[in-house]
Amino acid sequence: MRNFEIFDFSTKYYYEHKSIPPVNEFTANNSIFNEFSKYVEKQDKSFESESGIAAEQLAEIAENEHYEQEIIVKIKELQKELSIDKNSALIQFKEEIIPILEREIIKRYYFGEGIIRDEMKFDKSLKKAKIILSDKEKYQIILSGINDNRK
Repeated sequence: MRNFEIFDFSTKYYYEHKSIPPVNEFTANNSIFNEFSKYVEKQDKSFESESGIAAEQLAEIAENEHYEQEIIVKIKELQKELSIDKNSALIQFKEEIIPILEREIIKRYYFGEGIIRDEMKFDKSLKKAKIILSDKEKYQIILSGINDNRK
């Protein structure tokens, strides 16, 4: 799947939904993902993986270079194995799709600032910093280590 499906769906979502919750409350949940899945299913756009496209190109090259038919048949069999069913791909890559979908939708409503705030929800360094800052003892230990190194 290419990102234009996500981009197009997010734009469609924006025009169909007057608003979304604030960035820190908004999540692309199963309902939105299911809506996206239905949208992708309706599209007539080809749905191929890069490996499937490469196998198709390899088959064409092999034919143009007059390889034996047996080799071309094997390449075409590989091409069939690499073809992707839309539903299967969406299910297989759901965990990767949802955060991208969420960012694209947020971008429509909250622009660049919204993207930054959304990414902050998942930033491991920021989470760790919040934990350290809320633990005064740990924070003081870290600061004392910095001061010791400056002497």
